Amino acid sequence: MSDYLKSTQRRFWMFENQDDIDKIRKDENEKIVRQKNFDLPLMVSEERMLLAFYLKGMRNKCKTGRLSDGDKLNGELRRRLYWTAATLFKRFYIYNSMMRESPMKMLPVAIYCAAKIEELPLTPEYRGIRIERLAKLVTPDVQTILDNEIKFLDQVKFHLVLYHPLRPLGGFIAKLKESKPSSKSLWEQTELVARTILEASLCTDLCFLESPSRLAFGSILAALKSLDPPPGPEGSPELICEVLLPPNSDETKVNSIVELSTTLQGCVVKFKELNSLVKNNATARLWIDDWRHELEESLESRKRKREEGK
Repeated sequence: MSDYLKSTQRRFWMFENQDDIDKIRKDENEKIVRQKNFDLPLMVSEERMLLAFYLKGMRNKCKTGRLSDGDKLNGELRRRLYWTAATLFKRFYIYNSMMRESPMKMLPVAIYCAAKIEELPLTPEYRGIRIERLAKLVTPDVQTILDNEIKFLDQVKFHLVLYHPLRPLGGFIAKLKESKPSSKSLWEQTELVARTILEASLCTDLCFLESPSRLAFGSILAALKSLDPPPGPEGSPELICEVLLPPNSDETKVNSIVELSTTLQGCVVKFKELNSLVKNNATARLWIDDWRHELEESLESRKRKREEGK
């Protein structure tokens, strides 16, 4: 049985604070700027903004894109696919600047690797994710995905056992339903809102700072605070903590989860603002255009080589 506390995720991909992550990104950003003579380099803050922007695009492709023959990917499979792909993508860009590796090139690679990791089922009706369909959604060339797969996996250290907050979220909701069955509809609504909040949190570094169970717990409190109309006493933070936490839990621990829920609420606001932030940033738009042209030129180059080889 897998154990989060002994996992590579816990040992290699969790950080003490945001400053530790920022330093790694800053060092890589400065290194690539020294190596290359960019006319208009990206600042670290702009790279973080673009990372969140591409994660938002990845979410749409994983959750609504036609990725398989017959399109048999249900909601649960799509959520798992997105969480795994997004986590891998984020890990890759802790140690790699976007000025070194194009996110437009690596995004479909992350989705492709995630589909393998999640072992999406093979049945007569559903034969797994189709790389051709994925390529049409994201990049003009299947070969781009295949050429970068090993490089991508190497940069995430081949650490492919991932823990997400979706499973503990489901466990917490089940416990609330068992404890307060008369409020079943409230818990179901809370779970839906909590999933949305957790997806928005992927546009931040919280998954590198908080354990999956704490994120799940915090998302429930954040969801209950976001409901309109507000829930009654059964949805109070005190009652939720009483049901989900062990008796006589440390007050500091309780307060930290409540604080985390406030941070998670803020993630939703940031998520909604992403498109306008990128649209209003001239440097970001320039790099997006450059990455698009790079992919198009790569495709044209391969076409010419194939024609010359005939």
